[in-house]
Amino acid sequence: MGRALRLHPRAAARGQTAWEDMMKCVLHIGTEKTATTLLQTWLYENEAALSAQGVAMSRVMNTPNNRKLATFAQGGIDDYLRMRGVHDDAGREAFFRGFPEAMDAEIRAKAAAGHHTFLITSEHFHSRLQGPQQVARVREILAPYFDEFRVVCYFREQSKKRTSLYSTGLRNTSGQTIEEFQQGVGLNHHAYNYLVLFRKWEDVFGHAALVARLFESSALEQGDIRRDFLNHALPGVDPEALNFDKSSANVSLSADEALLYQRINAARPQFIGKVLDPTPGTVKHLVSQMPFLDQSEALRDGRQEAFYDLFNDSNIAFFERYFGEARNLFKRPKAHDGDADDTPKYASKDLAEFAARLMDFNNLVVLREEEVTVLANLAQRLHDAGAISAQEAITLLSIAQRARPDGEEIAARIDALWPQK
Repeated sequence: MGRALRLHPRAAARGQTAWEDMMKCVLHIGTEKTATTLLQTWLYENEAALSAQGVAMSRVMNTPNNRKLATFAQGGIDDYLRMRGVHDDAGREAFFRGFPEAMDAEIRAKAAAGHHTFLITSEHFHSRLQGPQQVARVREILAPYFDEFRVVCYFREQSKKRTSLYSTGLRNTSGQTIEEFQQGVGLNHHAYNYLVLFRKWEDVFGHAALVARLFESSALEQGDIRRDFLNHALPGVDPEALNFDKSSANVSLSADEALLYQRINAARPQFIGKVLDPTPGTVKHLVSQMPFLDQSEALRDGRQEAFYDLFNDSNIAFFERYFGEARNLFKRPKAHDGDADDTPKYASKDLAEFAARLMDFNNLVVLREEEVTVLANLAQRLHDAGAISAQEAITLLSIAQRARPDGEEIAARIDALWPQK
């Protein structure tokens, strides 16, 4: 399809005639747990090379996951906003103030620079826009800029996706056991019923705009989602002009790591009131640096076969509608040997119990780097203003020093305030 022209809306409003090029929009919506982090990181690492071939990407929508646009279309308050200190409608309004204007300017600048395609990528389009009105809102936002849409989505067998989602939840804040995770998920659950999910996007963008791909190594171009994405989402791009050095992103948790993460998260909440507590994240990072934990068995869920069967009929209908094959193309998960219990006898149960007890200590506190700086500077300013004594300033500086023991500046401030003999 050739480049289209349309009357510039601001010119039309003034009764003038001014025409501008239209671009095609490639909208990659996920799903989650289909190597989206790898793909997004790789795309932005190749941003300049893609631009040279006419493919533009956004900086205004956040990078490498363009989640800001997904959250803008979603409405309400979610974890993306809470992590940025937004907890109410007034905060949301302030957070997005100027965003539509910045997005407008960015897209128009990309079109004016000769780009023929604008690529937007976020798995949160799939996971968070669960109502048809939210999907319609995405098109409403983007329709003024593009004359053609291609909605690209990768689909992974549901039981594998669920186990991987559980692993991600542990990396974040979930304190649930795998038995507790998403209990009671029904057939029409948005995250897992792909027929229900993709029909919402079909109803808004049309069947011809949809590109459905199977996320299995044997189905991907050369077993690589990056090459597969180029072939099916950006078929005009020359892969030889891109760098493929990076080959992995998120690594799955082992069973031992998962058990430790779960105990740590269960012991400490992510937020204390509205303030983020960095302690669990810091301890989990230390756990991730212990290579012997990688040697345990893979994280598994004894309910995989039952979960596969739950969605079998809807998957058959899904593949018939979007792949042209009236059968379930997902491979049936293998049965586990021995007991299908979800709580195998892990080698590190004692270590996990230690982690839980460690996290129970009320005096286990972690300060973020910016908090250390604020505390140290505040102690100095209060002392210089005569509001606190030298000993009180030393006490505050000592707290900062425990969080930053190698901080030479903090140590120098303490030495300067220390009583001289």
